[in-house]
Amino acid sequence: MASATSPVHTYVYLEQANPLQAKLLQIVAAQREDLQVIRDGRFTRSQDVERLLKPTLTELGFLHAVTSKEVPCLFATNSDFEMDFYHPHHHVALEVEKGKHFNAWRDVCKFIESPLVEHAVLLIPAEKVSKSGSRDNVFLSTIDSLSNASRIYLGLKSFFLIGY
Repeated sequence: MASATSPVHTYVYLEQANPLQAKLLQIVAAQREDLQVIRDGRFTRSQDVERLLKPTLTELGFLHAVTSKEVPCLFATNSDFEMDFYHPHHHVALEVEKGKHFNAWRDVCKFIESPLVEHAVLLIPAEKVSKSGSRDNVFLSTIDSLSNASRIYLGLKSFFLIGY
């Protein structure tokens, strides 16, 4: 999984390693405290995480809030999908989730629907605090859920999960 200095992470599917893995882990690790504040905030959203990471990710070469208008053929012409971040050179798509009940399967649909995505990255909360004060391990629950399907990822080279 992860060392004490990096965010928790794993591959849900791996044929070839994500070429930006080390840099993505560094970016998330560098923003650890701010990400935890957003993660644990009651009225924060995934857009707050996107806003925090956007300067560093765009410096790395990612485009933000990408549709087929910005990147032709990213999705079918009539698709309403939007990718949170997309790196056109490395064909890496990154989706950010924050909510307590996010839908990882919608993100999977975006990843596998795009003929341009080779490496998928899902950035999710590592844990959430319940109303009773207990901590739920969202990261492990998501791994369990996404690991139940493997053939669905065959169009990808990798599917990388990072917890913040």
